[in-house]
Amino acid sequence: MQWTPDQQKVIDKRDDNILVSASAGSGKTAVLVARILAYIMDPKEPVDIDRLLIVTFTKAAAGEMRERIGKAITDALAENPDNEHLHRQSSLIHNAQITTIDGFCSYIVRAYCHTTDLEPGFRVADEGEVKLLRADVMQEIIEELHGQEDEESRSKFEDFIESFATGKTDRAVEDVIIKVFEAAESANNAADEYETMEQTAWMQAYMRDADLLIREGLAWAEQNMALCDSPDGPSAYLPVAQDDLRFFEELSAIDSYAERVDYVRDYLSTKPPRLSTKKPAPGEDPSLRDVFKANRAEAKAIKDDLAENVYCYSPEEIQRAMSENAPILDTLIDVVRYFSLRYAKKKRERKVVDFADLEHFALQILRNEDGSRREPARELAKRFREVM
Repeated sequence: MQWTPDQQKVIDKRDDNILVSASAGSGKTAVLVARILAYIMDPKEPVDIDRLLIVTFTKAAAGEMRERIGKAITDALAENPDNEHLHRQSSLIHNAQITTIDGFCSYIVRAYCHTTDLEPGFRVADEGEVKLLRADVMQEIIEELHGQEDEESRSKFEDFIESFATGKTDRAVEDVIIKVFEAAESANNAADEYETMEQTAWMQAYMRDADLLIREGLAWAEQNMALCDSPDGPSAYLPVAQDDLRFFEELSAIDSYAERVDYVRDYLSTKPPRLSTKKPAPGEDPSLRDVFKANRAEAKAIKDDLAENVYCYSPEEIQRAMSENAPILDTLIDVVRYFSLRYAKKKRERKVVDFADLEHFALQILRNEDGSRREPARELAKRFREVM
């Protein structure tokens, strides 16, 4: 097969981190298989297939990858039937780590189970069993909390139920508990002082997400500026393009959430320029006006989103809302923690783990709390030549 210069570079590059970005159907899998074969068949330093860790997103993709590599080894053996190294690879491929992230985590946990508090005979529950197990635990704790003897605790729980429940069932409440359980690795008290809000992890994550939105809007605005500046572009639309560009550039230059709220509110209080209704100037390409308008629609949608959903509340308003809802949110956190403990106990009783457990146990096996490597991580690092 004839490779492009970039593809050949990916196949040949060694001893460095590589990130390959290419569109669907461009041959990424074929190039990866070629890279793996190049390692296996290196005339100077051939590598065994089980010394490569090959990770995909799905079981189907892992199966396809294993099949392609196996076929490539078989084809190479047909040309070199006496090659002992290739014969060895055709045997090793059955145990090679060509797998999903979950699959590799499972391998780590099974190999080093003795370093955890897991029962040796554990098994991984399938999705259906996990759902049933969670439903059983949820029903148990909801009934228990509804029947608490302590009147104050029972009242808090009932206020929490009323805040989230819809209709005559607790289904919506259960959904909220599960979503928070799945999404949150840890939960903090709901009411942070707004003076320190900018330093909280959740606000920093919020600002990072907002920055992505602003950069997207800036890209649309820059495209429209380039259109207006081109010889055949809609020059009459320049004031609108400049206004959009100024909005996104100035907003992105502000680091503080509070100052961004003030900026957006000030911007909304002014009257932005409107698109000119003048006829196209001589030499202008009328079709570029449609391109401009389409880009402007994208930019405006982002501006509206920033104004209506992202920077719509001041820190004081957020703090007030958080304080008012803190008792309910604190109850939610307590219920989620209680659910988590009961669910973990139920899994231990049945000697099962779910996929989230596999990831947590694998990380626990590989790293200490300070982030340093544990002995299993050092062993695996020595075993695998490369992660693909």
